Amino acid sequence: MAGAGEPYAPVPYFWSDPYELTLQYVGHAQGDDELVIRGDPDRYSFTAFHLLEGGVRAAFSAGRPRDITAARRLIQSGKRLERTVLADEQVDLRALAR
Repeated sequence: MAGAGEPYAPVPYFWSDPYELTLQYVGHAQGDDELVIRGDPDRYSFTAFHLLEGGVRAAFSAGRPRDITAARRLIQSGKRLERTVLADEQVDLRALAR
C-alpha cells in the first residue's frame, strides 16, 4: 500500500468460546501433516501442532491461548523443530518463537 511491494500474507486464525472453554486455531493444516500433542486432551488443556518436515504449519488449542500466540510466530518464522521439543511442556514456546 505504501509502495513496499510486500504481499499481504496473514496467518489464518479463528477462535470460539463454547461455555468456559477457549478453542483456537492458527495456520492451515494439510492431510499429510505430522501431529504433535502438547498437554492433556482428556483435561481439555492441550495444543495439537501440525508439522511438515519439522516446520509448524498449524496449531489447534483448547484452553492454551499462549501456545497459539507462540504457534503463530513459529509458523511465520518457518523454524524447524524436533517433535519432542514441541511436546515437552517444560520447554518455553515463547522462547522458541523468538
